[in-house]
Amino acid sequence: SLRINHSDKKIKKVTTTVTEEIMDKMLQSGDDVVDRILERSASLGVRRPIQYTNPETYEHVQHLPEFQQLQKQLQTIPHWVDHERIGKAAAFYRDNVALVFIGLSIGLVESYTFPEDAKILEISGGLVGVQGTIKRLTRT
Repeated sequence: SLRINHSDKKIKKVTTTVTEEIMDKMLQSGDDVVDRILERSASLGVRRPIQYTNPETYEHVQHLPEFQQLQKQLQTIPHWVDHERIGKAAAFYRDNVALVFIGLSIGLVESYTFPEDAKILEISGGLVGVQGTIKRLTRT
């Protein structure tokens, strides 16, 4: 596949590999507000998942100050959001929607056409045996 250099010099190539140490840190860090809400929910005897888009799943905790803090946190746009860059990306996709979908389609076909690119499917077990291969290809 072709590699096209991005014109935005602010984008840096990610070269850090995720080590076990980094993964352990990521798994141990959580969101204090959400953790407190889940603890309070469990103490009330409710063990179902809380889905922010489904009010029925959080009606038992919506009166808690922690939940109101979470709502405020989720409705606040972070300071690091670059609105100009988002606007440029939105304009690009809006103006080139046909090309974007054609590119996605070609990428999908290309991933099954060249054996090297399909290696990940083979490694993951998606292309093992006739039934497994047919099932994987029909899901795609």
